[in-house]
Amino acid sequence: MSVADTFLGTMPDKELAERLKVSVYRVRRRRQELGISVFKGVTQWVPEMEALLGTESDRVVGEKLGVSAKRVRRRRIALGIKNYNSANFKWKPEAEVMLGKFLDKDVAIILGISSRWVKNHREELGIPLCTRGIKWTPEMDILLGTAMDQEVADQLGIGKGSVKRRRVVLGIARFQTGSDWTPDKDALLGKRPDEEVARKLGLATHQVRLRRLKLKIPSWRKVTNSYFIPIHKG
Repeated sequence: MSVADTFLGTMPDKELAERLKVSVYRVRRRRQELGISVFKGVTQWVPEMEALLGTESDRVVGEKLGVSAKRVRRRRIALGIKNYNSANFKWKPEAEVMLGKFLDKDVAIILGISSRWVKNHREELGIPLCTRGIKWTPEMDILLGTAMDQEVADQLGIGKGSVKRRRVVLGIARFQTGSDWTPDKDALLGKRPDEEVARKLGLATHQVRLRRLKLKIPSWRKVTNSYFIPIHKG
């Protein structure tokens, strides 16, 4: 992959085309050829913004940066930054009354602390987990299979059983710490989008993409007669 390829999907195709002084068509075809998803308007993160991640709750950081808590959370997880836990947070009766009546993740959002922090305090008080009213969203589903069920459950503030049941219903394989490739796994490459194959195998999308490129397997969308002008340093 060229230096130019690394920018694919990080900004709108039109913007990248203008920077590289090539047509939008070339950028789009090259991105599709490599199986890279289209830019979806995700916040352009800079070091100054990333420095705030984990220093306060995702909600508070989001308010400071003018982005949603979900975007903050996704970026924090992508960088491997642990969630903020305020050791100085003091539980009050009006906060504790919510425990067990609402999902841990919802209580965490209201209080501006992590779901794990809520879970730990709820368990200390011997209050059962709220298991009713779990409404799965695409943002929640996308986490399934990306980590151990218990870890995903802690992130979402729900029970491990709920995570496992949802994962099984959607046909998503459990998370695998290793990435040993077998002929059966290789056979899936290029048959569906890299993101979908990654979820089925319990791997990160970049692991699937790199394996596919290593085997010189084209992305699931057929692309012909495409070429890209690489950028050379210096």
